[in-house]
Amino acid sequence: GDRPVTADSAPFLCHGRGQLGNRAGRRPTGRAATAAMRIVRPNWVYHDDGDGHRAPIFSIHVNPRGGRFATGGQDSKARIWSLTPLRDAATEDDSAGDDVTEVPRLLCTLTNHVGSVNCVRWCPEGRFLATGSDDKSVCVFKLRSGGAGAAGAAGAAAFGSEERNVEPWGCDGQLVGHTQDVLDLAWSPDGAMLASCSVDNSVRVWNASPAYHPVAVLKLHTAPVKGLVWDPMGRFLASQAEDRTLRIWRTRDWEQEREEGEHFRNSSGTTFFLRPGWSPDGMHIVGAHAFNGPAPIGLVLSRTGVKECDFVGHSGAVVVAQFNPQLFVGEKSSSNNNGSTSTSTSNSTSTSNSNSVGRSDGKDAAAAAATRKRANGSGSSSSSGSGGGGGAPYAVCALGSKDRAISVWSSSESRPLVVLHDLFTRTVLDLSWGPSGYELMACSHDGTIAFLSFD
Repeated sequence: GDRPVTADSAPFLCHGRGQLGNRAGRRPTGRAATAAMRIVRPNWVYHDDGDGHRAPIFSIHVNPRGGRFATGGQDSKARIWSLTPLRDAATEDDSAGDDVTEVPRLLCTLTNHVGSVNCVRWCPEGRFLATGSDDKSVCVFKLRSGGAGAAGAAGAAAFGSEERNVEPWGCDGQLVGHTQDVLDLAWSPDGAMLASCSVDNSVRVWNASPAYHPVAVLKLHTAPVKGLVWDPMGRFLASQAEDRTLRIWRTRDWEQEREEGEHFRNSSGTTFFLRPGWSPDGMHIVGAHAFNGPAPIGLVLSRTGVKECDFVGHSGAVVVAQFNPQLFVGEKSSSNNNGSTSTSTSNSTSTSNSNSVGRSDGKDAAAAAATRKRANGSGSSSSSGSGGGGGAPYAVCALGSKDRAISVWSSSESRPLVVLHDLFTRTVLDLSWGPSGYELMACSHDGTIAFLSFD
């Protein structure tokens, strides 16, 4: 329903701590790790199949500026929604009565595509929204002044619908080049380029400024490419495909840097998407639909070549991995008034080099280490736990699976921080963190979404 549910009041939904930690650079709160997690299942977020039933929602993405989120569905539409009703329990609750100020929920419906919208992605600064579709095209939208006949104009009804748009979003460019369905999109960290992948087995990279034009076409995959993610440092682009490989491409010359296939050979069947994630410090990439023997895993590849703990626990294939945009720190070991001890987490590693992201000259690892030092508020080594009043910074990653569950992991622990079951009745297809790092959204093939807020 529409009412918010906390982990405390509905323990059948999740297990785990329900707490991410303190963002790097923020003073630790000192609270015990028992904070509630608020879960909202808004019935008013929907895509219609034309017969009065919910259509699958293939993609969801929170605007980096934090006020909006977008969804893409099987109904060939992309929709832009307000986040305010989800953050404010009073405005989200339909039963609150007339004392609550009405807040618009649906901001705009975009009807430019003539096929299912498989992916929606905001650019890093939040000004542009890219959409990829079964109609083989990519559209890029921006907020503009309304006017008669303007696509998505404020006050105008979406074509073929009685819905009225609150915000005037219009198409800024249409990118045509793929010969089959476009399945995933990814903006470069600086927003200067946009990558798309398709059932046509290719990855296309487009220049987004000052005009949209192709930069490269990457064709080494031999099956539909179903997921993309950029290295946050901008030096690599990763693609994952049904040919059971994850490929790392150098952005300086668009040649392949590395191919990872060992842990994907046991993957059976198919998934709608194969959406990998890259940690904000650049240290880890997590691949989807990987297996360790018969067990589905989120495969963790390290930039340094050191083998990390994989994310193990889902009973179905992992479809999407999404890293939190923030780094977090644990508190330094200390004794409380009861004599008990709290300790910061540490990385569990071995000496295997099989999961290296690429053959680096060391600059990438050094840059990633520098990022961690800055996040920790200290020029000393982040592993010392001496900076910023806490321990070593760690990344947080969420996984969505065919088993309909969502798990949230720390890069420094071998067990999940939290696991959520029964939120959906079908496969989890996409995940998106809010810019604060304390909000997570998910969408499913059952046509519903979930909003998670961590204290």
